[in-house]
Amino acid sequence: MKMKKTRVLALFLTLALLLTLLATSCTCRNTPDGPGEVTTGDTTEPNTEPGTEPSTGTETSSGSETEPSPETATIYVHCNNGDTQPLTLTGEVGSAVEAPEAPTLTYFTFEGWYEDEALTVPYTFSVIPEHDIHVYAKFTTQRTMTITFDAMGGNAVPDAYIYPGESVPTLAASERNGYTFLGWFTDRECTKKFTATSVTEDITLYAGWLLREDTALLTVFINGELADTLPVRRGTAFDGYEALLGKFVSDGFYTDADCTVAWDTASAIPGNMTLYANAYTAGLTFSGGTVTGYTGEADTVVLPVRVNGVALTAIGDYAFDGTAIKSITIPETVSHIGTGAFRNCKRLERAVLSSNVTEIGQLAFLNCCKLTDIGDGISVTTVKQSTFTSCESLKSVVFLGKLTLIEDYAFSGCRSLETLDMGAYVTKIGDFALMNCTSLKTLVLSGALKSIGNGALSNLESVSDVEFRGDATLCPYKYYRGCLFGNDYSELYLYVHEQGETEYEVNVPKLTTIKAYAFSGAKNLVRVVLTDQITTIEESAFENCTSIREMVIPYLGNGADIDYFGYLFGASSYRENGIKAKKVPDSLVKITITGKLSEVPAYAFYGCNGLREVVGLENVTSIGDQAFAYTAFEKFTVGDRISSFGDGVFLGCEKLTAFVVSGSNKTYKAEDGCLYSKDGSVLISVPSGKTSVTINSSVRTIAEYAFAYSSVRTIVIPKSVTTVEKGAFYHCKLEELTLPFIGRTREYTETREDVKPGYNEEDVISKQKWTSDFTLHYMFGSSVTITETVTGKDGETPKYAYTSEFENMYAIPSSLRVIHVTEPVKVIRPYTFYSATGLKTIDVTGVEEIGMFSHVMTALDEVVLPASVRVVGRYAYANIQTLTRVVIPGTVESLGEACFCMNGALATVELGEGLTEIPAYGFYPYAVTNTSAGTTTYTSKLTEITIPASVKRIGDAAFYRAGATDGKFTVTFAAGTVLEEIGGAAFYGSALSEVHIPATVKILHNEAFSTCLSLVTVYIGNETEGSRLEHIGALCFANMPNLQDCWIYKDVRSVADLPTMDLFLRSKEYYGPFVVVNNGENVTLHVRGLEFYMTSVPDKDGKETNNWLTYYGSEKRNFFSEIEIALSARQEVAPISAVSADRGRRDA
Repeated sequence: MKMKKTRVLALFLTLALLLTLLATSCTCRNTPDGPGEVTTGDTTEPNTEPGTEPSTGTETSSGSETEPSPETATIYVHCNNGDTQPLTLTGEVGSAVEAPEAPTLTYFTFEGWYEDEALTVPYTFSVIPEHDIHVYAKFTTQRTMTITFDAMGGNAVPDAYIYPGESVPTLAASERNGYTFLGWFTDRECTKKFTATSVTEDITLYAGWLLREDTALLTVFINGELADTLPVRRGTAFDGYEALLGKFVSDGFYTDADCTVAWDTASAIPGNMTLYANAYTAGLTFSGGTVTGYTGEADTVVLPVRVNGVALTAIGDYAFDGTAIKSITIPETVSHIGTGAFRNCKRLERAVLSSNVTEIGQLAFLNCCKLTDIGDGISVTTVKQSTFTSCESLKSVVFLGKLTLIEDYAFSGCRSLETLDMGAYVTKIGDFALMNCTSLKTLVLSGALKSIGNGALSNLESVSDVEFRGDATLCPYKYYRGCLFGNDYSELYLYVHEQGETEYEVNVPKLTTIKAYAFSGAKNLVRVVLTDQITTIEESAFENCTSIREMVIPYLGNGADIDYFGYLFGASSYRENGIKAKKVPDSLVKITITGKLSEVPAYAFYGCNGLREVVGLENVTSIGDQAFAYTAFEKFTVGDRISSFGDGVFLGCEKLTAFVVSGSNKTYKAEDGCLYSKDGSVLISVPSGKTSVTINSSVRTIAEYAFAYSSVRTIVIPKSVTTVEKGAFYHCKLEELTLPFIGRTREYTETREDVKPGYNEEDVISKQKWTSDFTLHYMFGSSVTITETVTGKDGETPKYAYTSEFENMYAIPSSLRVIHVTEPVKVIRPYTFYSATGLKTIDVTGVEEIGMFSHVMTALDEVVLPASVRVVGRYAYANIQTLTRVVIPGTVESLGEACFCMNGALATVELGEGLTEIPAYGFYPYAVTNTSAGTTTYTSKLTEITIPASVKRIGDAAFYRAGATDGKFTVTFAAGTVLEEIGGAAFYGSALSEVHIPATVKILHNEAFSTCLSLVTVYIGNETEGSRLEHIGALCFANMPNLQDCWIYKDVRSVADLPTMDLFLRSKEYYGPFVVVNNGENVTLHVRGLEFYMTSVPDKDGKETNNWLTYYGSEKRNFFSEIEIALSARQEVAPISAVSADRGRRDA
């Protein structure tokens, strides 16, 4: 049995081997499968996982599938020619294998074998791989023949494609309005009709047409060019004129080329004819042959050749100024472009000038920042001032014709301009004509050039070569050794910025003058040496040389009347160089002056922020004001000859840490790195880099700018000091300052000058102004000028008004927190600490008077006035947003207007007994107005106040909107009060809910309690003392919707005893004290002597004098309602229900 199974297995293996050999001998079949590259379709294939054989479906006698030999592999060959099954090549791994015969496919060419189905990786048959793989055939389409059809004005016919040997199919016919189709021809003249049945190469066929007898040809030219030739039925009107114009407009159609004979477009076409039209963009306006403006919306503009029978010859001044056009087509007829014609057309990209343009006005293309193409101006004779200024996208301009003059600023700011060919005839280039053409690589000049203007070639930072156009034999300008020279090599006009060159030293014997802007834009230069042969250096010679580190120069400035270094880099004054080196580059660290220098002029090196060293100061005897201000010196040596320093010589030198003084110097000395006078009485300068300084007791004067930009945080000025000059602490970073006095000296002086009143100032008694040197501002570099205006009429109390003007309102550093004044100060002068925004502690003694505006915008958190203080000036402590508590002793005799106003955080106010008046606006709230919304927000944290018994008057708006923040406020009048008067709006809008007005009060001014929205009850006087009320102002209790009761305890026994009442007149309507708005409840008045309130009292003219019974609003109505009330014999306070007039009105 075992032997039988072995024989069966051997037989099976032999059969399998024979089948394999048979398969190997097969060739691919060639089956057409259509055009294109063919790959395997969705056919059923054997298992093709790598390393496995396709299943044969035959099992061994044991029922198991036959496992492939691990030493054989199969290549599955997909012919892609229609066969559904792949060819298989199986053999021993590594054995040789040949490529099968190339398959064929009709109309396709076999290209090769590929190992991926996407046909991207070629495959070469060589040996059986280690595992099963798939290989695919790739075909490419054979070339077909193309028949192209030119319909010759008829409907288009698509191309036809024919394979070699195929028959030509039936050709489609074309159609054309007004014509009969004659068939297809092989020539454009349609003399040879196409009759072939096959083609062997590409061919173009032309449609032949026969015009019908009822059809005429209409030929149309628009703007001089053929627009179309159209068949039109004879004797009928043509309706396609608008279609011919498209999006353009026209002044009509004409029968002659000059457009002088108009054609009626409603007329019938009689026969073959030609029409002409001038089309242009809608929105253009004209005057004669000139375009005068454009109001259209199209961004592409076409101008007509003629308009209204007149040839278009000009684009007028400012015709397209500021429009949004992108391109414009200018016809050949235009010869003139006016001033500013395309100025500020910031979207304009293309405006090609015709060959006939001879004149372009100044500013014509100014600020056309996207303009890239203007064509070749071969007929232009002059490029006028600023014609192409700031055309930042313009890359090439060529004038090869008649150009003779380029005016000032003609191409300035054309930063993308790479090519500028001005031709051979230009004789003059104006000032700054090519300034900032930073991309220009080769400068092509005219050989006829005679004059180059100031700065004409400035900042050409990319120029690497200079060429001349035409004969330059007589030209005074020469290009030599990388520079453009003039006047027989004595003047250097342009240093050409050659790649990699970092140094320049004068190397031409005749050179004496460096012209303006000669080196401008040479950003590679690091070192420059100008020898003593240079007698003149003009302005801005080295402007924008941003990498220069060292310069050797024979003198400062220009060698004549200019003596500050910044001149060489384009600063028109030392100030223009600026604190932060706007002109001199920060890279410049060293300057050597070879000429003999006896003095350093004022501001000589001002603002040279990187400068650390100046060589050549050995013979200097004096140094002027701020000569080295804002430089980078770290140490400065004072030579033995220097005998004079100006003010602020080293102002802003924040890196300076020490002065070194020659031992033989007779004027100055150095101590602890600081500069003093030889006798030590004057502290001249403290290096800004020092962090601590002790001032000697020998010092009498601290010089101007002595501590400027100092890093010292704490300074103690000894009592020996008698003078502190202006700006001694300019821009210093002080946190704490101890000093014997405030201002310039101990002794106060004031020099006033009379000022003439302005034309609109009336009733001026006097007007004076003076500048105060006795403020903290003065010590930090700013003074304040105060103007006092006194007005008034005879018999009236004069009124005083003040204005102020600061040099620098915020000169006092915000870092300053504490001030100690070591000697008593009797008077704190006006504006002394004004805007010292960081100042929290002021330690001063002996004060009797505090001047106006003296503490405004400081950072005090409480003010406790000492008993010595007698006077507090107006606005003295205004607008201090950190202030929470104020204590005012009764010894103060005068509180100025608004002395504690605008303090939004103020919550506690303690008023001492002895005060007689609360000033107007004394505690007015902090207010912020939103102008756009028309609203004002008030902030007041004051919730209670006690008015001392000694106070006789509360000023206008003294507690205006008190309690606005939390909606709570109470006022208490101390027992024994002598208060007689409450000013206008004194408690306006405050958060009172109840108020007891003392019996002593005689006058309540207008709006005294108006708009107290929470006020419910008002008591004027009391049961025991009654009330001395004599007068109530208009709107005194107006606009209080929650007011329910008002008790007036005045004992009224006749009409003469009635309190008088003011009326407010508005829009011919009257309003009294109790006008209620916002639909408030009725107010109930409680009075004594009701019948007198109700009594009508006419004056001598018969008019009502009792304002309790007057007009309220548009109707006359009794102020009291008719209510029966029984009056007691004792005239006790009797309730009276009274309705306020015009209840609910919002305009009161």
